[in-house]
Amino acid sequence: MITTTAPAVPDPSAALVHAPAPDNAAILADYLAGKRSPRTRAIYGAAVREFLAIASNRPLAAIGRTQLAGYGAAAVAALDRGAAPSTVALRVQSVRTFLAWAHEEELFPITPARVGRLIERPRIDRQRQYPVLTGEQAAALLATAAASSPREWALVAVMLGGGLRVAEVADLSIGSLRKRPDGRLTLDVLGKGRKRRQVSLPPAASGAVLAYLAHTARTLSDAPDTPVFLSLDRARKGAGRQGRITTRSIGRIVGTLAAAAGIQGEAVSPHALRHTAAVHWLRAGLELHEVARLLGHASIVVTQRYIDHIRADELADRMPEMIGDGGASRDAGEAGGDRRAERRGHNDAP
Repeated sequence: MITTTAPAVPDPSAALVHAPAPDNAAILADYLAGKRSPRTRAIYGAAVREFLAIASNRPLAAIGRTQLAGYGAAAVAALDRGAAPSTVALRVQSVRTFLAWAHEEELFPITPARVGRLIERPRIDRQRQYPVLTGEQAAALLATAAASSPREWALVAVMLGGGLRVAEVADLSIGSLRKRPDGRLTLDVLGKGRKRRQVSLPPAASGAVLAYLAHTARTLSDAPDTPVFLSLDRARKGAGRQGRITTRSIGRIVGTLAAAAGIQGEAVSPHALRHTAAVHWLRAGLELHEVARLLGHASIVVTQRYIDHIRADELADRMPEMIGDGGASRDAGEAGGDRRAERRGHNDAP
């Protein structure tokens, strides 16, 4: 982290009360318009406004190394006052991402590489593990949801079975669903950065969604923009069209169901269900890049954190024997090759 002393560096928390210059405000509004999640817009907006205030609300194109170093010093000062490194790191990364976008749009002259040298992210020595449900807890949550209502069952099944973000679940429409010949549903998911990906639900989760649609007198042939998850858990005949469920409502539902299922400890959130799905996929043998694709991660580095949840004994059970067996592994490998050839021959048979 840059430790250069900067004269009269404003307190970052106090800087949030100042409004940026009009041109900067328009640029920021344009940038935030590309962020789908209200929470993401709030986090990025607060961080960038703080940065602009520390830079004395200069026009973005006029911000130079001195202002960047001043913001870096302010981040160091926040850490010295006891701010959580993860919080400061998130704010710094939000600013760096915004400035990289502005440079690409030719609105800011300094390259992302130089910005990174002047505004370093604080190191987080020990990353906390994600909240992940055990297999027993996930089963209890699903059972509680199924006993509660078709909507609750479908919501939890989609989050555990598909690993979707809560905003992605709320945004699902009838046009997002496609039924495969085997009866499973494939979801067309619009994720972060407006990137689309295909997620196939397991049979049980697919059945839960179809049962919920039937419960609310809807089908896959309805208008494509019809929300999948409605604000009310029943069909309102003659009462007009229902609204789309909100992310806040989904969070409340998950928390209520977790409490009813007797899940203790850290609060269970929709994102915890996404983490649980990722760890389950890794334990089931999916490759890291496959899990990253299912989750819609832009970088596999983010997905790597889930490896910390795989115990050493689980990895040991999956490690092949390579030495010290006096050739037994070679003989076993040849036998295994013969068996694989037999299976291929069986599968290829008419």
